[in-house]
Amino acid sequence: MVLAIIGIITVKNFNKLWQKFMAAPLLILLYSFLVFSFAFGNVLADQERYANFRNELLLNDLSRIWTSKDEVAKTKLQIQGSIGRTEVTRHIAFLYPSLKNIWGQEGLGGDSFNGFFKFEHYYNRKQKIILNKDRKMDSDKMKIVLDTYYHTIKEGENGDILVILK
Repeated sequence: MVLAIIGIITVKNFNKLWQKFMAAPLLILLYSFLVFSFAFGNVLADQERYANFRNELLLNDLSRIWTSKDEVAKTKLQIQGSIGRTEVTRHIAFLYPSLKNIWGQEGLGGDSFNGFFKFEHYYNRKQKIILNKDRKMDSDKMKIVLDTYYHTIKEGENGDILVILK
């Protein structure tokens, strides 16, 4: 939007012929930037709502299994996989492949610092979180505690909790 506004101010300082010739393309450019910013903002808001839904679903399942704060403080949590993108986001990325370069991670999963920060500070879950790059838990030796449509929760012998997002 700033580029379009600067362009309009620049064209305004030209002579009358250039003003009439360049005003319409600059207004179209301004309109396209405005529409793009609103559409992109709506897609990101939709993705954020989906990420919050998945976070709260996982936290609800974890709090039903490990109910006391002492149990939570003793365990270590690792999350594998990713929540993925919403249907709207995937559709927009299909239509406009260049948008994939702008988007970051989805929020929760893998090594997503944003998801873990929100997990710990926003939801107040004081738990040691192990990133995938630090150590990978062996899921074969763990027993399944809960298997749902969205995630599988496994527990190890030493109190490790592995969440595999689907």
